[in-house]
Amino acid sequence: MKTVPIVGASRGLGHAFAREYCRDGWRVLATARDKASLSALDAAGHAEPSRSTSRSPMQLIPVLLPLTDAARGVLAVVSSKMGSIGETSARPAGSTARARRPHSALKVASLESRHSACIALHPGWVRTDMGGPSAAIDAAHSVAGMRAVIAEAGAMREEFNGRFVQYDGTKLEW
Repeated sequence: MKTVPIVGASRGLGHAFAREYCRDGWRVLATARDKASLSALDAAGHAEPSRSTSRSPMQLIPVLLPLTDAARGVLAVVSSKMGSIGETSARPAGSTARARRPHSALKVASLESRHSACIALHPGWVRTDMGGPSAAIDAAHSVAGMRAVIAEAGAMREEFNGRFVQYDGTKLEW
């Protein structure tokens, strides 16, 4: 049985990822910040939940990379175009440095990876609590696209390792 860890599975895209991977028979190791979120995941039968601390998902990359390498898998981090150096369209003040942290951590991991692909994913503007009701796409559409990108990255490690890819497969500039 294939296994996928999902950090931040209590709501939004993380919850949609957990639900879809479980539906397809994967073993999902999901984290959430509070007990209520864990209970909801467990009751829905979506995952093997565990409570996460305030540790940043970026701090987990060095822990997950050896496991991903051993499985010849894909280490994917959901990020945002806000962190792209090449995508310089309007950004909220101060957002650039915060948004670039995941990109930097993943870029370093991609250089250290020997057998896995390390990719950053931009989910698009998604109708979640964060994206709001006016966003362009729903979570199911975004997650389906990102899962397809992850599967493609697993099949073509050399072409995807270290890349920043949008949910629809469009390659983005770092």
